[in-house]
Amino acid sequence: VKNERTFVEYAWTCTSNFMLYLLENKDIESLVYLDADLYFFNNPQMVLDEIGDNSLAIVEHRYSKNRKFFEKPMGRFNVSFVYAKNNEDGRRAIKWWADKVIEWCYDRYEDNKFGDQKYLDEFPKLFSYTYIVQHKGVNIAPWNIRFYKLKKENNQIYVDNAPLIFYHFHRFYILDENNYIPASRYYIPSKAIEYIYNEYWQEIKNIIVLVRNIKPEFNYGIKKMNGLNLIIEFLFKCSLFEDFYLLLSKVKHSLKYKKYKK
Repeated sequence: VKNERTFVEYAWTCTSNFMLYLLENKDIESLVYLDADLYFFNNPQMVLDEIGDNSLAIVEHRYSKNRKFFEKPMGRFNVSFVYAKNNEDGRRAIKWWADKVIEWCYDRYEDNKFGDQKYLDEFPKLFSYTYIVQHKGVNIAPWNIRFYKLKKENNQIYVDNAPLIFYHFHRFYILDENNYIPASRYYIPSKAIEYIYNEYWQEIKNIIVLVRNIKPEFNYGIKKMNGLNLIIEFLFKCSLFEDFYLLLSKVKHSLKYKKYKK
């Protein structure tokens, strides 16, 4: 299917199929798929301990109330973290998912499908042993960070009093060596910038220096933005502007749903 799909669509197609290949061909007890834009602030062992003996585990988007309408096209669950044991139950679920994305995996909402992600909504229905991770510090992201209470004590970040395990740096844009946009077209609270984004940015800068010591011309991942886009990003520093943007988005999505129903 590679020639029929965009680079992103093909990457999404590969996720479950690569997981299936590893489960079927490697001597491993379990496997976790992780998105590349995750950053761990804590040891994930506490999440694995929570999953325990379950054969399959997934995480929710946990959209904030003002973004809940995105659950319809994007799905209740997020592909960022998918756990499977290398047993019959784990392989059965990943095999079903891998077969489905071969059939259809596109960067659009259609017939209650979106990329490889909306298929996860079927996991709890089809596989009764699906475990939904409950830890609040898992998969914190731009789409939910605004309404969590953040604090930092003894160099530990807490989200609603739960230790932050990993953050999903969705739409993080590098503008140049000294500037970044934390999350394009999202309002990010100042505490999140201070506690979460600044640490990540420092790590990114360190890695850029490390790579350029080997390859001085390295420039991968730099986002080019025109003046208008930069103005829009600046407006998102205000929470009221995000509220206005989401109101328009909700209307747009509702009109799309009507079209899909027809």
